[in-house]
Amino acid sequence: MEIDETIERATWDLFWVPPGVLRVDRPEILYLSSARPTPTLNVVPRIRPEDEGHAAALVREVAAAHAGGPSRYQITQRSCAGLLRPELESAGYALAHEHDAMAVPIERFTPRPAANVEVRRVTDLARLKDNVAVSEAAFEIAAAFLDTELMRQLRECTAPGCRVHRFVAYDTTTGAPVSAGNFNAFPELGLAFFWGGGTLATARGRGAYSALVAARVAHARAHGLRTAGLYARLRTSAPIVQAQGFQRYGRMEFWDRECDTSAPCTTGTPPA
Repeated sequence: MEIDETIERATWDLFWVPPGVLRVDRPEILYLSSARPTPTLNVVPRIRPEDEGHAAALVREVAAAHAGGPSRYQITQRSCAGLLRPELESAGYALAHEHDAMAVPIERFTPRPAANVEVRRVTDLARLKDNVAVSEAAFEIAAAFLDTELMRQLRECTAPGCRVHRFVAYDTTTGAPVSAGNFNAFPELGLAFFWGGGTLATARGRGAYSALVAARVAHARAHGLRTAGLYARLRTSAPIVQAQGFQRYGRMEFWDRECDTSAPCTTGTPPA
């Protein structure tokens, strides 16, 4: 299996999805649908249309499932993009971001030096809140997780045999959290799939992200994983990740629709 296919297959494993989210999984399509208005829970990680008519039918099915709210497709070279792009444009989607599939063999990874930074794995609620707060600030988002959701996330990354591993980098001179990042483990693929890596704007350029990458790679090695991989946004994250020794192996596109202009945009409520 090629590395870009390995990384794509990791996105098909939906073990992390919270309760109350609909999953549809057939050979030609995999998608999630939720009342919560977020693209990560209203997403199509895999689609394989056979022809134009089939592509149109699949796009209509997803549009109905996502009920006018935010919706996302993840398109790779195996997604028959030539068939899909015209249908997606007709349905109100637009190319939002391009990502490089990037990876490094764990045994070949060389950590970069970092000073005045200590990386700690998330093991309690306080550290999880630091992880979330740094990510929200770094990516300029406001997730506003309910307490029940935070507790679910904490169990997800602390339970015996957990597959989610979350980390926070702290400035040792101030004790403040400055960077955060995570990975999901896919033992059957030998892959540590990195996600959510970000550093506060005021702390960039001082090695916090390098320390965070090194800590995640070391943790992945300890769990017997062979490769660290991720999707890095083309003009922002990709050059930073490449400087850490990761190589490009393929491309993935986000096609997003904020709201369907032909239907009322639903707001929904988070599942309990």
